[in-house]
Amino acid sequence: MILEDYAAGVTMKVIAHRHGVSVKHVASLARRAGLSRRPRVEMTEALRADILAEYVNGVPVLMIAASYGVSVTTVTAIARAEAEEMRRPRLTQRARNLIVKDFAAGIGVCAVARRRGVSANTVSRLAREAGLRRLEGAGE
Repeated sequence: MILEDYAAGVTMKVIAHRHGVSVKHVASLARRAGLSRRPRVEMTEALRADILAEYVNGVPVLMIAASYGVSVTTVTAIARAEAEEMRRPRLTQRARNLIVKDFAAGIGVCAVARRRGVSANTVSRLAREAGLRRLEGAGE
């Protein structure tokens, strides 16, 4: 599944997030399978406009990047250059509570992130803010 995503042009960061592995692991698998780096997407004005429209409409940056075969950095750079204001993804209190509840139930950081559509960093930050820590020896 990882290699199919890679061959389809999905970014390594998105693949890693989807499958709960590191970007290095994705790169390693692709290299061992003999897959070349994905080709760069030609950035046309129409593509820039589409990416910006999705950003302004509140579509998560990770989803925009995956949809257009570009990196999260590219989406953010377009937004910084052309959006009237940068948005910060807003999690509802209910979403925050569900993330913390999943983590407290022993679900791993990456699994919670995939389940709830947020980054692993967000899960870790919310757990820390809630005063939760993993027990030593409890792998993630």
